Amino acid sequence: MNKFEQPPGNPESNNKEQIKDYFLKDFSDEEIDPVWTQIEKLTDSLQGRVKAILHRSIQRHDYVVNFGHKEGVRMLEFQLTGEDKLAIAHLVFNEEDENPGHWELPHRFVHSDEIAITGTEFLNQSENYLRKLAEKGYISLEEIHAFVSQPTVASWLQKNGYEIANEEDKRSFDDYQDNPDDYEEIYVFDDRLKYGRDPFLFKSSDIDSDQMTQFIDPGYSDGRHLNVHHGIFLKMKGLVRIKLEKKFNFDDKDNVAKKE
Repeated sequence: MNKFEQPPGNPESNNKEQIKDYFLKDFSDEEIDPVWTQIEKLTDSLQGRVKAILHRSIQRHDYVVNFGHKEGVRMLEFQLTGEDKLAIAHLVFNEEDENPGHWELPHRFVHSDEIAITGTEFLNQSENYLRKLAEKGYISLEEIHAFVSQPTVASWLQKNGYEIANEEDKRSFDDYQDNPDDYEEIYVFDDRLKYGRDPFLFKSSDIDSDQMTQFIDPGYSDGRHLNVHHGIFLKMKGLVRIKLEKKFNFDDKDNVAKKE
C-alpha cells in the first residue's frame, strides 16, 4: 500500500477545500508504478481477495483504490470515507479477462456534502486513474460502460461524455422523455442501495403487479417504495435498463498491458 504524509495544516480543522484538493490532485508515478510493475504477481497472490493499492489520508478522511481479481474479472474500486469511516463516495469498475479493455461501471455512489467533492469530480478522478494506467501500458482501456435504470444517472453520465450505446436504448429513453406518464418511478431499498433521492424507472405496461406488490414497503403509503434484494430487483419485469458508454483512444503500443 502506498500511503503518503498529510499536507501541512491543522489536522483538526474542517477545511473542505484542502481535503478536496488533496484527494483530487494528479496521480504520481510513485503512487502507480511500484504496484503495477508487480501486478501479475499480486494477482496470483490475491486468490479472490481485495487489496488496497493506493491510499491517501487527510484529516481523518481516507481515499483508497482497491484491486481484486476473482473468477475471471478484474476489479478496481475507488472509495472515499469520512471521519465516521462510512463511505462518502464509492465507484467500482470491472473488466472481464475475456474482454480486455472493456470496463463496466456497475456501482456508483456519491454523497459528497461533507467535503464538497461532486459526483462528476469523483468520477473524473477515477477515470483519470484508469487513463493513467492505460497511458503507461498497465491496462487496456477502450471503453467504460454502465447499465442504468435511473433517468437522473443516465443524464449525469451523458453530461460526462457517455453516450447511449444502441438504437433500442435510445428509443426507450426518448420514449420516457416524450411520454413520462407511461412510466413509474420507483424507490428501492436493500442492503446495498438504501432509499436514495433518485428513483428507478419502470415501464407501466410491462410491470407484473403481483410481483411488485409483494415487495412494497408498508412503511410508505405511496406504493412506490420497494424492499427487495438487489439481485431480484434487477430481474423484475418492467425495469428499464439503458446502456451508456464512453470510448477511449490510445496508441496500440500504449494500450496493451505490460508483461513481466
